[in-house]
Amino acid sequence: MKIHILIFSLFFGTVSQAQNIDYEKFIGKTVKIHQSGQLDRPHLFDYEINSANLDSVVIKPFYDNTAESLLTQQESRLFVSNTEGKINNFIKYKSKLSFMHNGILFSIIKYQIVKDSVSVLYKTSQFYKKNGKWEITNVSGLRNIDNVFKLLSNDAFWQFYNKENNPKYPEINKLKPLVKDANGVLNIEKLAEVIKENKARLSKYLDE
Repeated sequence: MKIHILIFSLFFGTVSQAQNIDYEKFIGKTVKIHQSGQLDRPHLFDYEINSANLDSVVIKPFYDNTAESLLTQQESRLFVSNTEGKINNFIKYKSKLSFMHNGILFSIIKYQIVKDSVSVLYKTSQFYKKNGKWEITNVSGLRNIDNVFKLLSNDAFWQFYNKENNPKYPEINKLKPLVKDANGVLNIEKLAEVIKENKARLSKYLDE
């Protein structure tokens, strides 16, 4: 499967290979590359369906070669006040969108911070795999797809993607022609604009 973007400007960075990385300060160095391109082999992973609460709720940082591990380190300050008998702060993974671009594997993870047992708004973090190692990145060229992924529920995302209309989603069916290119492929930039202009109309399909 492929999701096309009219103009997809990738900004990806190199990350220090030092073992002692200050993840609280690290935001990633970026290099600007202008290209028209496409997202190859997109895959949407729903933690709530596929892993229930086994892997979707994290109460402390962990250290292995995964994007999820880097996310726990990035948000490590959250876990400081947790104790064995009192765990009120944790990360709850929602979903992960992965795709290839120019041979590079990217992942965007959507998650919630739960602090003092109260959930806050959804957040996203970007990662890419370089030389077999996952690294944090901050890719300005991913802004549209990041925003779309953060706002839309998983089901709504695929309803816009699918060619066939589902009668259970009349609002999406009406807007779908506005987000497709002439070849019928979903255009992320168009979708981002449609969501912005129809936020109230699509409110029940948004993760906010």
